[in-house]
Amino acid sequence: MTLRSLHKTVKIVAILLWIIAIIILAMAIINHQFWSLMPIIAYNHVQNYLGWIIVTAFTLTICGLILKIFLENR
Repeated sequence: MTLRSLHKTVKIVAILLWIIAIIILAMAIINHQFWSLMPIIAYNHVQNYLGWIIVTAFTLTICGLILKIFLENR
């Protein structure tokens, strides 16, 4: 796997995870279950599935930015 394909894969997965997180939040708000998903992060630990999705999406977003910077300087 080349760095360009890795960057593309990381970017696509991060975008999909952000979309999934937004859909989960919207559905929770519509069904009046938003507060049952809280807390996302508590006591320095990730909580429930929404927290894991958001943390993974954020991490992949940062990794995608680092890969982009690395590819531009190469």
